[in-house]
Amino acid sequence: MSCLITEGYQIACKGIAGVQAVFIGEWNGSTASSGLGYTIGTGSSDYQITAFTGATVSFYEFQQTIETGSLTEAGNFNVQNGTAFYEQTVEITVHNTTATLIEQVNVLGRGRWRILVLDVNGNYFLVGKVNPVMVSAAAGGLGKAFGDLNGFTITFTGKEYDALTQVTAAAALSVIVSA
Repeated sequence: MSCLITEGYQIACKGIAGVQAVFIGEWNGSTASSGLGYTIGTGSSDYQITAFTGATVSFYEFQQTIETGSLTEAGNFNVQNGTAFYEQTVEITVHNTTATLIEQVNVLGRGRWRILVLDVNGNYFLVGKVNPVMVSAAAGGLGKAFGDLNGFTITFTGKEYDALTQVTAAAALSVIVSA
């Protein structure tokens, strides 16, 4: 890979941040021959998935209340070791503790996943493009006061060589299971 800059950056119009929903699917391998594959765009779309290929993986929706879900990414660069990678973190909040919700939290905590994140601007991003995403923390309970959380906050963490990858709406909708 060549380390050349081919364009600059222009300040965009102001917008808003936040997560509308996350869609969680099983991580079933890192390449099309062993699992879910994808087609990457070209030119200005180098970091955008335009289609999914390979083994079919279903992604299931976990809706998020306004200002509860998040996706963050931290670049890690070590000059001495010559390494670079990105740590991606998705945090979701699920409400109203029930036996079904507890079982979902148990399954999520024990599995390996890929996550599609839909932001409030209608853009999809894939976490777990090459490596699996796993639950790194889960905190929950019934709360004490009426205004406390009755549910769980679940944190997923993954590490990738490349920065976050955007996914076209058409590609995302091709693997999302309708409610």
